[in-house]
Parts: sequence; structure tokens; C-alpha cells
Amino acid sequence: GIQATEPPAIAEAHTRFSQLVTEWPCWAKTHRRSHRCWGPVDPHHLIPAAFIRSTFSDLPDDGLALILYEPVIGAPVCRAYHEALESRSEVIAWHELDDEAKLFCKRIDERYPGHQSMYERLKLESPVREVAA
Repeated sequence: GIQATEPPAIAEAHTRFSQLVTEWPCWAKTHRRSHRCWGPVDPHHLIPAAFIRSTFSDLPDDGLALILYEPVIGAPVCRAYHEALESRSEVIAWHELDDEAKLFCKRIDERYPGHQSMYERLKLESPVREVAA
């Protein structure tokens, strides 16, 4: 859920992110033949929100919101798959990511030199490997 402690600019972006990302069906439903959905569709961060918050903690709220809650770095996943991703028992592999997500991370890295790389973190979260469907 949305934390009441989020400043207005961040809370608004959070709401929009959740709405836009969860308009789509569970990602695993179309990418993992053996997957069985369970629970509501959650907006999953392809890059952990905690990493983004700490990396860009020096930005004003509106600047942070634009990175933290950019829909292209969100993926709609059912609760079961979300939990599997969070525990790392499942991953979304590099070749399965939309190019938009990769390009967004590269743009952020260029715009904010001296910060930890969003692109490198995306590669860590979504390793280059073949995944059995």
C-alpha cells in the first residue's frame, strides 16, 4: 500500500505508477508457460525501490519521484510471482526486458553522474541468461 509518510509529489507519482503498471496482466502469465497466477496484480520495481531511494536521496521530491515511479521500470506481476521475484527464486532475464527500461536507466545514469548506476543495477536484477519457458 501507499505509505502516508510519502511527500505529496512522491505519493502522486506512486499512485500513477501503480495504476499504469497494473493495467496489464501478470507478466509471468505470458512469459512462463508453467506459471499459475495467484492473488492481485502488483506493480513490481525492476530495480528495487530501496536502491533508488538511497541512490537519489540527494534529489528533491519531484526529481526522485520521476525516477522512483517511472512506469517503464515497473512490471505487472501477480502476488505469487512478485513474492518469487522478491525472494530471487524467479527472475526476469535481461533479454526479456523492454528496451525502454534499459534506455531509461542509461538516460538517468547520463543525467546523474556520480550516482550509482541504474543500468548496472538493472543488469544485476535481470541477469543475462536463457530461461526455460
